[in-house]
Amino acid sequence: MIEIKHLWTGAVMFSVDSPSLKKAVEGLVLKRADLRGADLRDANLRGADLGGADLRDANLRGANLRGADLGGADLRGADLRDANLRGANLRDADLRGAKNTATARLDTGETLVEYIAETMPALLVAGGKTLAHVASVWDCHTWDNCPMAVAFSCHAAEEVPRLYRPRAEQFVQLFDAGLLPKPEVPA
Repeated sequence: MIEIKHLWTGAVMFSVDSPSLKKAVEGLVLKRADLRGADLRDANLRGADLGGADLRDANLRGANLRGADLGGADLRGADLRDANLRGANLRDADLRGAKNTATARLDTGETLVEYIAETMPALLVAGGKTLAHVASVWDCHTWDNCPMAVAFSCHAAEEVPRLYRPRAEQFVQLFDAGLLPKPEVPA
């Protein structure tokens, strides 16, 4: 029997007859169970289908989410310290306000902090535009004029030069998830 407890109260939220925590959580997600505030720290959720899950304020600290489908999941306020997000599908996931995302590992092996400080600025100017020019469209989220569309003068991910395409797709997922701050442009 797998028990999923509430992070703050310690009360049992769900008691599930399942062979693993991963299967238990996937089953609860399928049933649209409310997992807000669930204590899932250090859970092995590798490859789990968590699409559309309500994981607001959940503790996912140290959880292995490698290859997990988090598409459309609500992770606002979730603790992602040291979570493994390598290969996770973050498309349409809401991570705005997620806690401790800085140490989460991306599929490229770097932390989010390293990505924002080093990779993102290089990617934004790789198509020949200035950082200021690309940053000027930071509030746009369509391929008409989003940062990647402007950076590479294109209207679809397939039009980004092959060398940069995987990084552009990664950027779009992180950007759409609300994890990328507008870059600071030197005066």
